[in-house]
Amino acid sequence: MNQFFWGLWLAAAPLAVAQQPAPSGSAKPLTLSEVLALADRYNPQLRAANAQRQGAEAAITTASAHPNPHVNVLSSPQFSLPYIKGPGPAGLLQHYSFEQS
Repeated sequence: MNQFFWGLWLAAAPLAVAQQPAPSGSAKPLTLSEVLALADRYNPQLRAANAQRQGAEAAITTASAHPNPHVNVLSSPQFSLPYIKGPGPAGLLQHYSFEQS
């Protein structure tokens, strides 16, 4: 956190120094909030840190999302023929499965 404030100060200091009054006197000095806004807008390190923060927030959203559930249901009649030693008695064959992916 301390590095952030030093980086912000180092980014804002050249902007404040570079803002010299024009010879005609038409330029006004920047306020601290204006300097900080300019530093926030144009500093590539702050922009990269902001993009990294947004990526981390998106990763948290993705990681906390529930996976897609799959439900499989199979139901079919099972016949027993008298001349075949079948898999079982006649009736209803049922299968249920649930999985997360």
